[in-house]
Amino acid sequence: MENNYPLLCTIIYLTFIVLVIYFACFSPKKMKKKKIIAIAEQDYQKSRGKHHLDQLVGVSGQLLKRHKKQKNLCNKDKRLVSKLLREKDNQLNKKLETQIVEQHFQEIKGIGSGLSQRVLKEVFNGRLNSLRNAILVNGVGDERQEQINKWVNIYKKQATIQMESNFPGKMAILSKYDKKIRSAEIQHEESKNTLKIIQGKVDKCLLEIDKLNKIKPSNFVDAYSDQTETNEDLNYFIKGVFGEWETIPSWYKELLEGDYV
Repeated sequence: MENNYPLLCTIIYLTFIVLVIYFACFSPKKMKKKKIIAIAEQDYQKSRGKHHLDQLVGVSGQLLKRHKKQKNLCNKDKRLVSKLLREKDNQLNKKLETQIVEQHFQEIKGIGSGLSQRVLKEVFNGRLNSLRNAILVNGVGDERQEQINKWVNIYKKQATIQMESNFPGKMAILSKYDKKIRSAEIQHEESKNTLKIIQGKVDKCLLEIDKLNKIKPSNFVDAYSDQTETNEDLNYFIKGVFGEWETIPSWYKELLEGDYV
């Protein structure tokens, strides 16, 4: 009997361990908990909120791509308007300043006809400021460049005033650019409005995804275990974005159909 005592102790110890594990895993309380978890997971997967969440997540990628594309298009239209405005301004200034140079450049002391023609040919690009580089022309030294700079300063101020008047060639330039600019502005406005519509759908889609993502199977477990009071987020999830008895919202239907505008 004494020889069997250690074996008997081992058997009793192992039996005790098995019983502890059994009751830990298969006690009525544990079994109830597992059953609740299984039901909660099943109910979570079958909820309208999960169905709507999967749908919204599914379309959100394409929606965000469409939003990015429209934003790029909107920025492109904006750049076109700015480009045309700059071109118009540059053409007006070149037209006026070229006329000023043609009429008054020889007023500068020490600038004869020949030197004048060389300066205009080699450095003048239609803008008065380009004449500040006249020193690069053979025959124009520091003194003559200083005289030219003074002349440029005087006529730049006059050009600003004359720009408001109807100088020769102005109306032709305005006629050429104003129509283009107006067309580009209308196009930009339309692209901005389209972007605004898409942005609204992006915001709505992401808001609903965020609200639905707040609920996990664990929230169902807590509710079934009476561990929480009424959970508004859970109730919303069970109902979904719209109830089974409700008409599908137009924005939701449009997203599913790929109509982002």
